[in-house]
Amino acid sequence: MGGSFSLPSWRTLKTIRPSRQVVTLNGIVEGFRLDIGNNKEVDLFLGIPFASPPINELRFTKPQPPSNWEGVRKCIHFGPRAPQADFFWERLTLGRKSEDCLYLNVFTPVWDPEEEVSIIG
Repeated sequence: MGGSFSLPSWRTLKTIRPSRQVVTLNGIVEGFRLDIGNNKEVDLFLGIPFASPPINELRFTKPQPPSNWEGVRKCIHFGPRAPQADFFWERLTLGRKSEDCLYLNVFTPVWDPEEEVSIIG
């Protein structure tokens, strides 16, 4: 039997606020922190670039490292889905599709590291 995962409705969450900032090889990312009840919090980092967009001359080649960015990248939205045939109802409910679809979504329990930690490396 298959399973599925979905984020809880925003209305059912106690609080949403910025996550801690994390230094990666390509720049600093910031997601958002969810209070999921029972004194538990989770940091979500959505849409972190995994590789350069596989378009034009990069199509059908191995993934290339993503470009570095300046400042803090807000990682608060899922990246686009890979192009594929959909059932009719999926066209109405799922996010946009693009060949530029190489993004990571990282969910982590909240903790206080003693040192800087890289989540992509």
